[in-house]
This record gives sequence, C-alpha cells and structure tokens, in this order.
Amino acid sequence: MNYIYNANNFLYYNLAQYLASIAGTPTGTRYQVMLMYSIADLWDKVKQRTSRRGRLAKDSKTGVSLLDSYAMTDDELDMFITSLRKGSAELFHNMSGFAKLIDDPYRFNVKFGDPLISGVITLVNGLILSVNTGTFANDVLIGYKIVITSPGVLANQERTITDNASGLVTINSVFDSDPTGLTYAIMAQTKDYVIMSLWLDTNYDMNMLQGVDASLEDALITYCIKEWYLINRFMDDWQIEDKMYNDAVSNMRMQLFQGIKTYKATQFFNSDDTIEDE
Repeated sequence: MNYIYNANNFLYYNLAQYLASIAGTPTGTRYQVMLMYSIADLWDKVKQRTSRRGRLAKDSKTGVSLLDSYAMTDDELDMFITSLRKGSAELFHNMSGFAKLIDDPYRFNVKFGDPLISGVITLVNGLILSVNTGTFANDVLIGYKIVITSPGVLANQERTITDNASGLVTINSVFDSDPTGLTYAIMAQTKDYVIMSLWLDTNYDMNMLQGVDASLEDALITYCIKEWYLINRFMDDWQIEDKMYNDAVSNMRMQLFQGIKTYKATQFFNSDDTIEDE
C-alpha cells in the first residue's frame, strides 16, 4: 500500500487518485510518497513462502517432508520482527537519497489506517475538540489519530483520541497552537506498518512506483527468510534466497531511478529501414 502526500495542498492520495489528478497538467511541485508495508501481512507472506518450500522439501534418506524444519511458525515472530527491522533499515539506505528533505522518512512499527472522517475543528476546550464525528458511537474512535490537514505550522501534527461522544473528541495532549478553524482527518489505526517516504517532484514518472513497491515488498520478505535460513544453517536455501534478495534490491533501485529519466526509443524502433533477407 502506498500514499502520496501533496506538499502543496496538504492532502493524501492513493496512487490511482494521484495519477488521475495529473492526467492533464500536473499541479504543485513536490510530492511525498509513503511506501507502507503491514508487518502482519509481511509475516503471513513469509510463513506462506517457507511453508511452500517445506512442503516440497524431503529428507534425502527417508523421503519424509521437511515442513516442520523449513516453515517459520508463530513462535518465531520475535525473530521475524528483529530481521524485518534490520532488513527494512538496510533497504531504506538504498533509497535514502530520495528522502533528504523529509523528517523521519523511515519509520518502523507505526500504526496507520485510512481516513474515516474529515472536517473542521470548530471549538477547542483544553483537550476536548468539537468536531463532526458523524454516526460513530461513543468510544468507537478511542485509539485513532486525529491529524491536522490544513497548511501551516500545525500541518500533519497528530494526536491520539482518548474519548469521543456527541461530536466531541478528547485527545491525549494539546496541539502546539490553537487548531480552531483548521481542517482535520481522523485516521483508523488498523495495523502496524513499516513506512518509507520519498520526496519527488512532478516530473517523476509515478507509474514506476508500482514496480518499486512490488520489488521492495519482495525484498523485505526475502531478507527475513534468508536470515532465518542462515540462522538455521540451511545454507543451500540461504544461497537461493540471498540471490533473490539481491535481485529484488537491484530491481527496486533500477525502477526507482528510471522514474527520473526520460527514455527514448532505440534506433531499432525508430528506424525506417526494412529488414531484408540475406
């Protein structure tokens, strides 16, 4: 999953929305791309891939399935988290040149979700904000984030909701200044994510992000698997996964840099010459 944050109008888009918005003439100058990977979803994919490998692997002497030995299980979640933290930091280093203008461009184990409600903060009384919470029942929004979306000094500041009732939300701490009259969004806190942010301008080919996203996710999964195989001394399998990891990193870097280049057709495709039989 990824979001694109428009630094000119201070709004979040998913990739499809952003591409539609620039179908004619691009607006704005800078965009912050948030590449987001659910830790729970990555863990499920790691378990699925190692289980598939285990079902196919058999002991050379007995012919017995090696599923129990090769498949990562829920009791190894802590090991996975440790590997994912290390691997995601290593992978972000490969793209950090695109993030020099962003505060905290790499974040691990961050709760994030889709915007549920948006509107204007009409009144502030200490920790209590008067907002439109729609049809949400009392206490349903506890634990969610309220994020300031108006441009200015409070832009993107967020606070955790500790209570909600009758169009009022209580937050865990006051904002740095009075947010009365500013727009907000309440974000569902659904999963824990690894978040890597990039700073791109409007001439970047956003279509390349599809490949970057897929390659980066594959690299995160493969890194954790290869580290687990190394710890367990499955060296043949480690070599396979290590090569797959390096290939995924190379693909990610290539796709990332292709987005800032203008590619011309080769002479082969430009040529008016016909191919004649010898």
